[in-house]
Amino acid sequence: VTTKDLLKYSKENTMTCLPYSITPMSTIVKDLFRQELETNLLHDSSLDFCIDEMVREFTDMMSRNDSVEMYVMTNSIKTNGSATILYSNVLKTFSKKVGADVYILPSSLHEVILIPYTDSLSTDSLVHMVREVNEKEVEQADILSGNVYIYNSDTDKISLAC
Repeated sequence: VTTKDLLKYSKENTMTCLPYSITPMSTIVKDLFRQELETNLLHDSSLDFCIDEMVREFTDMMSRNDSVEMYVMTNSIKTNGSATILYSNVLKTFSKKVGADVYILPSSLHEVILIPYTDSLSTDSLVHMVREVNEKEVEQADILSGNVYIYNSDTDKISLAC
């Protein structure tokens, strides 16, 4: 087996064995909020309506306050999921779906955050956010980069956002 063939088979097998997922950040936050409520309220079935109502109100509040939807991309086991940016056509398909080029924020070794490009976003503020999260929230061994990248759908290329 040649090195070229090995690389080709590795890419194909990884995409098959560890498929990607792209989930709106709002969905992840909502699910975490629900888990936290259920854990702290010592889940009692009589509280289901209360929890559902609290989650609904929380979701409504988030949708009113978030002007830009963020998406988390990882693999099916949520380990080393940042490699999904290398999967064939994943960024192209996502870019087409959202109708824009895509900022890529290297959240950690395990996931990246995708944000549809808009003129209202400042690259500097995104870089600041990545670096702050790296400093405060991400284990040193899991940090990928302190930079922000952009996927250009016309060229099908990823480059450093400037």
